[in-house]
Amino acid sequence: SKGISVFDFDDTLAKTNSKVIVTMPDGNTSKIDATEFAKNSIQLEQNGATFNFDEFNKVVDGKKGPLADLALKRQGKFGSGDIFVLTARPQLAAEGIKSFLDGIGLNLPIENITGLENGSPQAKAQWILSKTAEGYNDFYFADDAVKNVKAVQQILDQVDVKSDVVIAKASLADKLSKDFNKILEETTGKEAYKTYSESRAKLEGDKKDKGLIKWLGNQLTITPSAEDFMGLLYDVIGKGELGNQHKVWIKEHLIDPMNKAEQELLSAKVGVANDFAALRKKFPSLKTSKLGRNPLLKSIGVGPYNKSQAMRVYMWAKQGMDIPGLSKRDQNALIAAVEADSELKAFADNVILIQKEQIYPAPGANWVAGNISSDIMQSMDKGFRNKLLTQFNTNLDTIFSPDNMSKLQALYGTKWVEALRDSIRRMKAGSNRPVYQGGGSRVVNELLDWLNGSVGAIMFLNTRSGLLQLTSAVNFINWGDNNIYAAGKAFANQPQYWSDVIKLMNSDYLVNRRDGLKINVNEAELVDAGKKGGMKGALAYFLDKGFLITRVMDSLAIGTGGATFFRNRINALLKRQNPKTGKTYTKTEAEAQAFSDFYAIAEESQQSSNPSKISQQQASLAGRVILSFQNTTMQYMRMNKKAIRDLYNRRKNPGQTQRESDLGNISKIMYYTTVQNVVFHSLQQALFAGLFEGGEEGEEEENKTAGIANGMLDSLLFGLGFGGAAISTVKNVMLELAKQDAKKVPKYEEAVWSVFDFSPVLDSKIRKLKSGLKSFSWNRDEMKKRGWSIDNPAYLAIAQIIASGTNAPLDRILRKIMNIRAALDEETRTWQKVALTLGWDTWSLGLPYWGLQSTIRKEEAEAEKVK
Repeated sequence: SKGISVFDFDDTLAKTNSKVIVTMPDGNTSKIDATEFAKNSIQLEQNGATFNFDEFNKVVDGKKGPLADLALKRQGKFGSGDIFVLTARPQLAAEGIKSFLDGIGLNLPIENITGLENGSPQAKAQWILSKTAEGYNDFYFADDAVKNVKAVQQILDQVDVKSDVVIAKASLADKLSKDFNKILEETTGKEAYKTYSESRAKLEGDKKDKGLIKWLGNQLTITPSAEDFMGLLYDVIGKGELGNQHKVWIKEHLIDPMNKAEQELLSAKVGVANDFAALRKKFPSLKTSKLGRNPLLKSIGVGPYNKSQAMRVYMWAKQGMDIPGLSKRDQNALIAAVEADSELKAFADNVILIQKEQIYPAPGANWVAGNISSDIMQSMDKGFRNKLLTQFNTNLDTIFSPDNMSKLQALYGTKWVEALRDSIRRMKAGSNRPVYQGGGSRVVNELLDWLNGSVGAIMFLNTRSGLLQLTSAVNFINWGDNNIYAAGKAFANQPQYWSDVIKLMNSDYLVNRRDGLKINVNEAELVDAGKKGGMKGALAYFLDKGFLITRVMDSLAIGTGGATFFRNRINALLKRQNPKTGKTYTKTEAEAQAFSDFYAIAEESQQSSNPSKISQQQASLAGRVILSFQNTTMQYMRMNKKAIRDLYNRRKNPGQTQRESDLGNISKIMYYTTVQNVVFHSLQQALFAGLFEGGEEGEEEENKTAGIANGMLDSLLFGLGFGGAAISTVKNVMLELAKQDAKKVPKYEEAVWSVFDFSPVLDSKIRKLKSGLKSFSWNRDEMKKRGWSIDNPAYLAIAQIIASGTNAPLDRILRKIMNIRAALDEETRTWQKVALTLGWDTWSLGLPYWGLQSTIRKEEAEAEKVK
């Protein structure tokens, strides 16, 4: 990689009062600044104007521009040799520009300052193109003029190079902020020029949040704190054609830059991981053994330090970095130990070379707890990610400036803005972990890890859950270019279909989604916990591996469902005009855009831990307790709400007619509220078992049907967030009380256990503990009689008690063993064998809760003989 940073001078690196004197054919003269020159010079020249650059050649009243500090930061990290200034000023201005830049500490060679004496976008684009011939393949370009930015982006899009093209914040603030305020005016009627002070905004916002009717309404809808980023912005979007324009604007300036950066980050992560794996292959003695022993964890011979820590110290010292908490004596000894081992030294030197930021990441305060892999990945998630998100963060800060946030608070309420701020914070950080002030964060984080571990224990080798995930493959069907007919046609072309499935399955997106398990809030953090050492880290790592079935089925659902969408979107785009180039899409452009559209749908309709798809409630500590397992239900309910609002406000999706959008919204509402819900819960309850039982509908089948209806309602309620979860819990308590009341000897205290429905993770722990202890009360005879036999229910009871407290999935492992034994049992019917193999529990299929049917029959026969 050979990187280059190119900055415009005026309004980007500097704010000046330098003017160009313009003389028109009629003799009239005027002065224009750098921005006006860049914007209007071509038209003025066509009108016969001449320019006097005497003043423009000087830097008059120069001050630091919006990106001056960024240029200085890049100089500090990479040096100034590959930083260039490209200006519309004449070349004579180079001396004055250099003097100004030297004054702010940006020391560029004079030959790195180019004056074009030309304000046209094509002039800058052509200069940028010339740099590709010099071997540069990683471009950063910043300018205050939108036309220049677009021209350069179009040029770079046509050549095989990496690029990050941004508008200087000062100019962007003027344009984007005005556009956003215009949208607010068109939506709310509040004039674009009006602003609110902080105190006025707070009073107005608090007023919007109050009222009993509003509170009651919030419990039956999706509140701002339960919305994701786009869900919140839907409040800003207007009706009809104006609303369509607003959606396109938000997509162009916020959603697309974020998605582009996230995809580039995923590709970079996969690339670095592959480079690191290839590097380790070149050093056989440093490879992990088949037994899982890592030679890098062996002692280096200096105190308690291992080889991995020694190499990290060597790399940091080589780059001149300070290492927190390490004495000079230990540092020198570790460096000497690495230099004395030629293989370790060569490996460390090569590790530096594969870094995306061209340096090995600097050490943190707690560097001892990490390793080379965690250093690299944390650097990717923080430093490199921030670099990729430069455009998005700039847009974000501009659109949601303090003044605009005050205005939003007054218009939409304090809680709405609070949720938006939380969403913005998490999107910038790339993490959904809550931020805690002061001490106690360690205790809170350990509690979160414990709760996340509970999710891992439930999902450990969960075949049934993985199988049910395949139902989400239909999420890519629409009423546009991937309607049922078009999808069926694409599927019929089997060679192409499976080629597309493999392409998507092997994409950087799905590879990273599988390896990083970026499916759910809890699951994503479980993976992070597994990178820590000690017993807790080992257990988290073990639980992470138990997600094998989940991650494979997740990828398979997305790959098989998305393949028809991907192919049909490519075919549709090949007939359309690319808005970036003004020409018909090429095959390469169509494939890239189709994949971006596929990625956007997958992240919205499948489970996702992307901060932009997670609400304030889900990201909170309370959300970990109450809303675990609810990623999918909440995403579906948010999709339904968007569909209802689009339908009501007569808005359509880009590239679709109004009819196609309306049909798509109606079918989406029907599918996610009813059809998908019925299918999922019917399979969950094993309602299909009734098909094999002779068709007699008894009390058990009626209970299953009632259970499906109740489960569907719970899904819809939990999809609303905390308010819906509270209503669901009260409902279930009342149902249990009614159930007990119908009995001859009611046990009303049983309703207490329904209270824990409010928290699925705690409910799981309580149920396991309760079930384990109940077994010792109810199955004491079997425990005594069966002794050391695997059919002894004591094994499962003990495993459930251990799992409830430690998250060790012993009960899941025993259940798997019992499923296999039951499937092989002579008393088990064929359809039951199939269902057991696919993950359904024995009791769902009319088989014993624990033990085999054949064992029970033998015991019954022996009991008859005794009688």
